[in-house]
Amino acid sequence: MDGNVPLDYAPPDPQGQWRRRMLQVGLIVGCGLILLAGTCSMALRRARSQANAVGCASNLRQIGQAIQLYWQDYHAYPPDLRAVIQTQQIGSQTFTCPASSDVRAPTGTAIGAPGTCSYIYVGIPFLAEIRPDAVVALEDPANHDMDGGNVLYGDGHVEWVALPDVVQILNDLQQGINPPSANTALTKRQATKVYEMKWKALMPRLKSGVWRIPSTRPAG
Repeated sequence: MDGNVPLDYAPPDPQGQWRRRMLQVGLIVGCGLILLAGTCSMALRRARSQANAVGCASNLRQIGQAIQLYWQDYHAYPPDLRAVIQTQQIGSQTFTCPASSDVRAPTGTAIGAPGTCSYIYVGIPFLAEIRPDAVVALEDPANHDMDGGNVLYGDGHVEWVALPDVVQILNDLQQGINPPSANTALTKRQATKVYEMKWKALMPRLKSGVWRIPSTRPAG
């Protein structure tokens, strides 16, 4: 029988087959772990983003309550957010969105300095109570990676608004339209372009004072 064995014959190598199988299993497990890590990372980012949006909405809700208290005390709306923090019991940390790079102002009088306020206060140009659906304050959509932003309305409630609607609100406010239009025909891509060309450079000024409708120039 030995004489019939081919010259290039080699007996099976159980150890080699085992190594190949283990290598294949290792590759499959490694790819699975990479996919799992990526999925977990995206889930964590999404959860963090949602938590920041909720915290930001809470800030605006507190600001709305402080503005209402100011109205009750003075029978007029505050001229700017600095007046709110100086007359009402509200901390300067409330004026910074947790998703933004803005930092808490060291004192109430410093509110409005660059990087200490994440929200645009819409100056109310009349003494009568504002309509429930009118915009009182809103935030820079860049706070939330251009997905949208929170908006504070006259009745004190806060809504998350998608980017095209935020840009439409800004456009309407610039024209003195408040309450703003209910719908917008802008796509997200179009809204992003309008924001970049028209609103991005104005944001530091708009967040540093009161926006007197219909001008985009803050007071003071």
